[in-house]
Amino acid sequence: MIALPLTPQPRLTVPNSISSIVGISLIFVSSAIRILAQKKIGVSPGLQEKRELVTTSIYKIIRHPLYIGNLLFAVGWALIFKAVFALLFTPVQVIGYLAIIFFEEKELEKEYGEEYREYKKKTPGRLIPNIF
Repeated sequence: MIALPLTPQPRLTVPNSISSIVGISLIFVSSAIRILAQKKIGVSPGLQEKRELVTTSIYKIIRHPLYIGNLLFAVGWALIFKAVFALLFTPVQVIGYLAIIFFEEKELEKEYGEEYREYKKKTPGRLIPNIF
């Protein structure tokens, strides 16, 4: 994700000012999302014992903010370097995250049961608020 835009590849023919502004903006939004998410769940939630289901802050808007944060960062970084292959790789990343989300949500339903199913109803957006 970080190295691919730096490799030799075709470059977008967009002015540097546009690709830089959009890319930096996406990285800024990505960072804000990640900070809000990690403030709620901690730096390494997978290493912690079972705790309460987090449904506040950014988690009230989307169920998987860290994944969308990663995707926005990757696109922003690719735009800064105008990296065509890196941008073309984005759908592969989305498919990968959707597969992870599928299995992760199965585990969360096992772990939290009805509480998680209720949360899914109240927060329908996996990656995009109220859309997907």
